[in-house]
Amino acid sequence: MKTVRDVMSQDVICQTPNDTIQDAAIHMKEHDIGSVPICDDEKHVLGIVTDRDLVIRGYAKGFGSEHVLEEIMTTDIVTCDEHCELKDATDIMAKHQIRRLLVVKNHKLIGVVAVRDLILDESSDLSAKEAVERISKTI
Repeated sequence: MKTVRDVMSQDVICQTPNDTIQDAAIHMKEHDIGSVPICDDEKHVLGIVTDRDLVIRGYAKGFGSEHVLEEIMTTDIVTCDEHCELKDATDIMAKHQIRRLLVVKNHKLIGVVAVRDLILDESSDLSAKEAVERISKTI
């Protein structure tokens, strides 16, 4: 069985709670990503900010680009370990209505698996269609 380690993005760049909304927006644009993990100096996950968070929790509430990520980040974080099977990862994503799952080892971030990673992995035990249907059904 394939695990999230087989398909996750491993070169994940974290931001800190004190980085600004603008920092996150620029980072997402430069790397063509829809979220950024918020970590401490040792890569312990403190939260996550998505492109949706920038809009709904930031700009829609009148926050300017100088506001810090700590003000808008999601702190109720859903994670899995690197040995989590892809089917289980999709179950977790569907249950929590998320499109990205942070992968940790010893409580430190080592990667991110996103819906698109599951779709792009042609050798996955799950068909791309099944993965998307399972996750999107509840989102």
